[in-house]
Amino acid sequence: SSGINAEYGERCKLCVVSCRDGTTYPVQACIRGKIIEVNQRLKSQPTLLTSHWDSDGYIAVLQPNKSEEKMILSKLLNKEQYQEHLQCSHQAKRQCVGE
Repeated sequence: SSGINAEYGERCKLCVVSCRDGTTYPVQACIRGKIIEVNQRLKSQPTLLTSHWDSDGYIAVLQPNKSEEKMILSKLLNKEQYQEHLQCSHQAKRQCVGE
C-alpha cells in the first residue's frame, strides 16, 4: 500500500493496491470516518486480499463519523436481504454471460 490517511472527513484513499503487472488500484473508504485498525498482515501476505477477501483480507477497520452512524446503520442489509441480493446478482450475472 502507498499510505494510510487516518483523518476524519471526506472519503479517503485507504491504500493503493499494486499488481505484479504494474497495474495499480486506489482503494477508497466507503464511508467517512476514522481508521482504527490497519491490517498489517497484508504487507507480508498481500494475496490475502483475493484469497481471504471475506475475512483475513480486510484492509482496515473504520469508525464512522457519529453524525452519519444512524444513516449508515439504516442502509445495512439483514441476512435475508443479503441472500436475496446475492441471488439477484447471480441471476443477473448468468443473463449477462448467456447461460
